[in-house]
Amino acid sequence: RWFRQLAEFNMTGTAGQKRVPTDFMRNAAIPVPPRPLQDRLVTRIDELFAEIDDGEAALARARDDLATWRKALLKAAVTGELTADWRATNTPKVRGADFLDSLLADRRAAWRQDDRNGRRSYVEPAGPDPNKSPTLPQGWVWTNVGQISLVDSGGTPPGIEAASTASGELPWFKVSSMSLPGNERTLVNSPWWLSREQAKKANLRVFAAGSIVFPKLGGAMLTNKRRLLAVDACLDLNNMAVTPVGGLGPYLWRVFGGIDFATLSDGSVVPQLKRQAVEAIPVALPPPDELMELISRLDSQLDGASELGDDLGRVKPEADTLRQSILSAAFRGELTA
Repeated sequence: RWFRQLAEFNMTGTAGQKRVPTDFMRNAAIPVPPRPLQDRLVTRIDELFAEIDDGEAALARARDDLATWRKALLKAAVTGELTADWRATNTPKVRGADFLDSLLADRRAAWRQDDRNGRRSYVEPAGPDPNKSPTLPQGWVWTNVGQISLVDSGGTPPGIEAASTASGELPWFKVSSMSLPGNERTLVNSPWWLSREQAKKANLRVFAAGSIVFPKLGGAMLTNKRRLLAVDACLDLNNMAVTPVGGLGPYLWRVFGGIDFATLSDGSVVPQLKRQAVEAIPVALPPPDELMELISRLDSQLDGASELGDDLGRVKPEADTLRQSILSAAFRGELTA
């Protein structure tokens, strides 16, 4: 057991990186304490490792509890429970139904401003069936993503990568761009940039800053990744984006945080999202003044939860480092001194 611990120590670095142990194991001097001390050291190592394992298990439960809490908070938000006390003392200045009418007008105007739509006739998006929707608080109204945003996919014209440059007016993002440093929440960094004229000639849609971007195809879709565009940008064909209207971006971003894209897949061999499925996602819409209060409460609570989640995420490498420190102390004879 002593030699097994020694081999484990020398095959793993402090951050879990593999070492090359061959020369070490062949040529290095190996500390071999008396057998009784070996047993004591190994027992002590096992005890300390068990404590670390227990701590990691508790943190895993904490991460699960945090995810459950996030879902419960989002549910309370979109059902009106989170702002029930606010409604009890405030009368909305605008009804949710009137608010929806103004958003539909904003959507119509945004669609007509897109040169790519040419002379096509505008079709009003259908809303959800109110008879099949749960009851909402007074003043709220049911809508869907298609009514309060523009949903579209990107494009990958032939030769677009070769025509791109390292800087320019518009970044062009692939699904892989979500994994680049600096793109953990918002998309801003890309190795591919285009001019607006290039995008127009390639018939690429320019998505406005604030659009919600997510993979629409294959295993990437099942990861539930989503990002916000930090700037106006173009997307490749494997990305889909939702561009909210009427300042609804912060609210829809939170709504999308509770969506599992796997439940929207079309059921084909290669999972994929169709625009119609995304447009049909139901959204409970409060009056605009209550919406502002709701977003404020969500932001204050979820931002704190995000910091806690980041702290929990840092525990794993720290636990690995602690294990290596314990082994190092054992092989220096300090663990039982």
